[in-house]
Amino acid sequence: MFSPNEKKIIKDYNRQLDELLDFVFSSDSFDKEILANNALTKNPDFNPGFIKKFKGLKVKKNNKFFFYYLLIYFFKSFAYLVLFFLKKTLFIIFSKKVNFLDYKNFFVLDIFLLSKSTVKKNKFEDRYLSRVAENLDKNNKKFLYLPVFYDDGFNLFNWIKVYKILSSSKFEFLTEFQLVSWRHSFEMFIFIFKYSIQLFKLIKFVENSKFSDEYLIYSLYDSIKHSSLSAYVRYIMGREMAKKNNSFTLLSYCEYQDIDRLLFKSLREYSPNVKIIAYQMFRKHEFFMNMDIPEQNKIFGFAPDKVIVNGKFYIPKNSSYEYQSASVRNTEVFKYKSSKNAKEFLLLLPYIESEAKKMTQIFINSLSFLVCPKIKLHPVLGKGVLSKFNLDQDIVADDDFYSMVSKTGVIFTSVGGAALEAISMGISIIIFKDHKEPQINPLIELGKGIIWDEASNSDELISKFSSLMQLRQDNYEKVEKLSLEYQRIFFTNPSSELIKETYRV
Repeated sequence: MFSPNEKKIIKDYNRQLDELLDFVFSSDSFDKEILANNALTKNPDFNPGFIKKFKGLKVKKNNKFFFYYLLIYFFKSFAYLVLFFLKKTLFIIFSKKVNFLDYKNFFVLDIFLLSKSTVKKNKFEDRYLSRVAENLDKNNKKFLYLPVFYDDGFNLFNWIKVYKILSSSKFEFLTEFQLVSWRHSFEMFIFIFKYSIQLFKLIKFVENSKFSDEYLIYSLYDSIKHSSLSAYVRYIMGREMAKKNNSFTLLSYCEYQDIDRLLFKSLREYSPNVKIIAYQMFRKHEFFMNMDIPEQNKIFGFAPDKVIVNGKFYIPKNSSYEYQSASVRNTEVFKYKSSKNAKEFLLLLPYIESEAKKMTQIFINSLSFLVCPKIKLHPVLGKGVLSKFNLDQDIVADDDFYSMVSKTGVIFTSVGGAALEAISMGISIIIFKDHKEPQINPLIELGKGIIWDEASNSDELISKFSSLMQLRQDNYEKVEKLSLEYQRIFFTNPSSELIKETYRV
């Protein structure tokens, strides 16, 4: 729901980076290492220049910070290298070995693993492909999980707990610690220097070419301070997998960031027979430019064979890629439904702490006007934020979200797929609107003022809560109809037959 000018800024920046990458990979001047640059993924989180351009702000030249940023880069990179091999040592001690050399026609399920959440629950849970895993198991297909360890923290004992949990799980796991050996430490060491040279070369090229743009240059200079070694580790992983066994299909969670592109690149280089299926089980939004896979990337060797999305809304009208919709991550959308008499209020916090804090303050100021108010924390936040936000434990809901659906009438949330899930199950939605930040609304205009609305302060939250609740009482049939329309547009019920067809089980 951006203005025409905002849409133009997104489109132009997106096109500019695509054209730059086309040129970079069509020339012999740059190597694959530059793919590890997170600014080139077009992710707004790593493009502060784009954010400033979007907000209409001027940028000051940050090239004077070059050596300072470079110092940060080397510190982060060598710290990552040391921690990587420390974790590898612990993994070897506390985890079981997996030998996949003799497997034939098997599947590799590439997922994110929330380390702290896994420790808290004391068990492994697949938040992404559990339905696919069930189907594979029923059809006697061999599969392994390839976890990306996320939210690892720096607690050595938590690392050990995670590795023990994986070792005791009924599933088998193939990890970076098994695929990247001690001999690769020298290669990683070389990458740290080679990448920095490649990036400096790229920046100088952009500054003196038709791609020169102060906002893009600002983002590229800022990217110097980010270590890219974790992305290159994925390249090594893909290469080692392909060299040792090339008879598998990769099902990869794909926001099309640096870790995705380098993994795909290595598989394409070392084993063209490996099938890559990218699953995008999230709300794709035009603001997050990285989520769309450029057509020309097929030529450069880091594109998937097939892209799986949640609903037909996300399938482009014209694309050379094979697209299919199947909501394997959101099957609950078709199982749970909010009741007509549901009146309880739920605050669903996002993973961005600064945004969560603003929403919490609005919620606290509105408490006396809400019905049975509860807060559901994002798994990444953890309960450590309670003291930061001055929240009482009693108001935090520990229940599974789906068990709360039938009683929940209104949810207050922000950017993310949770709003789409909730509205598709009949819950009315209030989207947090921050006037100081880009408004990333996961919903569309359909049903605004009837089944969803926006609020930027406590007065608006109270008013919109009252209005939406009244509409639920007076015209629930219309609310229900809008909910089913959202479900139809954004989700596809994944029957066993559809999963089998979609993932070529």
